[in-house]
Parts: sequence; C-alpha cells; structure tokens
Amino acid sequence: MKASEGTHLAALEQLGRDFDALAELVLADAVRAADAEDSVAGPRVLAQAKAIARLGQACQGRLLMLFAQAQRMGAAPGGLDAWISSHLDVTRGTVIGMARQAKALGAVPQLSESLASGELGPGTISALARTARAVRHEDEPARVQALTQTLQVARTAGPDKAKRHVQILEETVAPGRAEQKLAKARERSFLRLSPTDSGMCRIEGLLDPERATVVRATIDQTVAAFLRARQYDGTELVADDVQSVEQLQAEALV
Repeated sequence: MKASEGTHLAALEQLGRDFDALAELVLADAVRAADAEDSVAGPRVLAQAKAIARLGQACQGRLLMLFAQAQRMGAAPGGLDAWISSHLDVTRGTVIGMARQAKALGAVPQLSESLASGELGPGTISALARTARAVRHEDEPARVQALTQTLQVARTAGPDKAKRHVQILEETVAPGRAEQKLAKARERSFLRLSPTDSGMCRIEGLLDPERATVVRATIDQTVAAFLRARQYDGTELVADDVQSVEQLQAEALV
C-alpha cells in the first residue's frame, strides 16, 4: 500500500470519528429542545436531519462507485456480494441489490457527480439501476440518454414517477416483460388474517405492485384526511386514543 493510500484510509477513519462526535452534539441539542418543548427549534432540528440524510446518501453513492472499481479489479475473490455479506450489516436482498447497482451504475462517468451529490436516495438509485439493465444491450449514447432521462424524471417528479418511467421503458425495450413480472408478482401475493389469544388480529400480506399501489394510495389519502381535519378544522375523525401514524393507518384500513 502506498503511503498516500494509507493516509487516505486514516483520514476517512478520523472523519468518521469527527462526524460521530458532531452528530452526538446535534442529537443532544435536539433532545434538549424536545424536553423543553421548544417548538422554535423544530425547523433547526429538521434542517440538521436533512443535512445528515444528504451526507448519508452521498456516502451511499460513493460506496457504489468504490464497489464498482473493486469489481473491476476483482478485489473480492469470492464475489462482491460475499464480501458485503461478511463486512456489512445488511440482509441478503440488500446485498444483491447493492452488488447489482454497483455493477450497473458505479462505473458510469456521467452519473458520478449525481451519485456523490447526496441528492439521490434509494428509490432513484434503484430506478437508475433498472434503467441500466433495461438498455444494457444498446450502444453507449443510448444508454447514457436513457439514464439521463430517468434521472431527470426523478429530479422533477420524484422517485415514484421515475419508477413508473422505467416500467414504461422496460415494456418498450422488451414488450410483454412488464405483464410477465406483474403476473409473477400476483402469483406470490397473499393475505393472512391470524387471530391472537388476546382477541386482536394480526394481518400479514404481500401484494403485487399494481394492487399495492391502490391500497397504499387509499390508506394514505384517508390518513391525510384525518390529519387535515385535526390540524386545520380542529375536529377529530378518529377516536382520541388514535395518535401515531401507525394507529391512523390501522384506522384507515378499517
């Protein structure tokens, strides 16, 4: 290892320690403000949360770029997914997703600035990776154009719209693929209602993207109506003991 490379690693480790110390101060400040019911401090706390989130997303983007170079070098003899599994605290599904995203996006020069900016979250990165896989057999200008279009949709309309944009792209590139994926997802769908000894009922389910969108949108709109009535009309559409978002969602489901 060159001296400069060792210095870089030591600097990264020191940066991590400095960030931990600063983050602890920020969190302690937020706790004090919350204990004192200081509503004026709310915007500051949220701004600090946004800054930390942006740093996290920037680190995630740079991580994918580093993984891409590691793949190019064959640095992980057992495969990058095996290395991630043994060194990071992530599920098997996340491991596969990170390895695929690194391969699809990490070595694309046109995306390096965006990946490192902190502006791209998991939804947009997932949409970009799907775009890259959909157009992998096209020439480079076509691949870059497709990725640029997906990125533009995500920035202007959000990751959900970008996901829909990619679904249309996949159907255009490979007609019938979207229907096949939806059919497989419907085959895997299920809903279980399990009564408990206390008389409560546990609901467990897995829905395909199409039907899940309908259910989620309906619940989200109902919860939004509960909150609007509470905040702006001064009325309660739910029982007094229904307070948290999870409780509101349960009420909306009913």
